[in-house]
Amino acid sequence: MNSKFDWSLRKVGLGPMESYTDSCFRQIARSFGADFVFTEMIPAEGLVRRLKPIFLKLKFKKRERPLVAQLIGRKGKVLAEAAEILEKEIKVDAIDLNFACPVKNVLKQKMGGFLLREVKELLSLLDIVRRKTTLPLSLKTRSGFSSKKEILKWAGELNKIGVDALILHPRTVKQKFGGRADWNLFNLVKQKLSIPLIATGDIFSQKDLARLFLKAKPNGALVARGALGNPWIFENLDLIKENPQRFLNSRGWQKAEPLLAERKKVIKEHFGLAQELYGENAWFYFRPHIFWYLKNFFGSKKWRIRFGKVKDTSEAKKLIKELCKPES
Repeated sequence: MNSKFDWSLRKVGLGPMESYTDSCFRQIARSFGADFVFTEMIPAEGLVRRLKPIFLKLKFKKRERPLVAQLIGRKGKVLAEAAEILEKEIKVDAIDLNFACPVKNVLKQKMGGFLLREVKELLSLLDIVRRKTTLPLSLKTRSGFSSKKEILKWAGELNKIGVDALILHPRTVKQKFGGRADWNLFNLVKQKLSIPLIATGDIFSQKDLARLFLKAKPNGALVARGALGNPWIFENLDLIKENPQRFLNSRGWQKAEPLLAERKKVIKEHFGLAQELYGENAWFYFRPHIFWYLKNFFGSKKWRIRFGKVKDTSEAKKLIKELCKPES
């Protein structure tokens, strides 16, 4: 096994999000303190066919390490070949298999969360990929397809396959992102495992993260939607992980809404990284982020409206310059 990345060492990272967790956002998250970062979801078929957009998603810089690449697919041979490319050519630090995605188009292809309806197939795919790569291997999944307790029936099988971690989002596939993530499930699943359990779901603030470590005591956590426009969530991680009660008791450690000046600094840096990576297409890739950064401050609605009308990178560059100009 690769000794450079160990899931058992309590870590908090940036989770995979399509159209968001590219190299630019991963660099931002790491600069704020994320212990590791995920790529966007990588279709194994596209990687094996060597499609250019897939390789663009996998571009990364040294400062992003440890980098976990997340694969999705349902053909063992293709997943195995894709894992080999990730290990030997891309040289990522770990691989994760997606058995969680609840998006309709993914389910129609019988991938992602659909495989929770075919658990034997899911376990077989894990076994095939485990035999093909020496990198740390995890799976990200949900509590079940339609019932929250489904995972309790098969979680113990993971111990036999030799995967390195289970990443659990305690919602069903049918729930998508509705309702609440059932954090009570983490302790029940942990009792079935001899491998690390990484918790994710409904972590939108540092307080949420501290409460998670206090209540569920997972080996680590993934922050996904809670990091959008909010890389500050990764600050003070050492205290949150090691002494969550102290963090919750001390207001001095708790981060208030970032000031507009702080937001401007990150917007400027993030857009600069996008220009460096994507050139004239930078606005297309940065656009989803700007509306998250422009939330919850006086006058934000005006800026969101203006950015909503931007058509290209040249226009975006001018408006960001105006937004980020020093206060007089």
